[in-house]
Amino acid sequence: MTYFKNTNIWFWGFIILLIINISVIASMAFVMYSFHKDADYTAFHKRVIKSKRANTMHSKGTKSLIMKLKLNPEQKREMGAIRKEHFQEMRKLKKALHINQHQLFEEASSDKPDSTLIAEYREKNIEIQEKIIDESLIFFKKIRQDLDKEQQALLKAHYEDKFNRTNNTQNK
Repeated sequence: MTYFKNTNIWFWGFIILLIINISVIASMAFVMYSFHKDADYTAFHKRVIKSKRANTMHSKGTKSLIMKLKLNPEQKREMGAIRKEHFQEMRKLKKALHINQHQLFEEASSDKPDSTLIAEYREKNIEIQEKIIDESLIFFKKIRQDLDKEQQALLKAHYEDKFNRTNNTQNK
């Protein structure tokens, strides 16, 4: 008779543990879902986000900006075209900067570094960085061009928040 009582206890113990595990997994899933539906949360699974960006024109941050600005379809199309052109140019410039920096450090780490060649690489780095800054300013000016005053103020606040958040995390 005690065999059946012990088996019954193990069975119900197993059921209780199963219910606890299911509730923990469900709670974790709910928390992860709430993170993903938040428009400002972009730090989770960068590989997944990058693959999704390949299918869409705008990133998650840009989508939230578009929602804040309440852009009409024509403005969305223009912003998409401007962003596409900007990111293509930035990709080229950053690649050129990366290659030049690599050459600079290769020369600097050689057995007999040539100081004139190092100076040339440094100058070229400065030129490329200036082009990157100029391209960013041109991009911002083009985006602002078709917006009304209220949308321009929201855009300015968005970029101020973006850059202040970046600077605050770097200063810590």
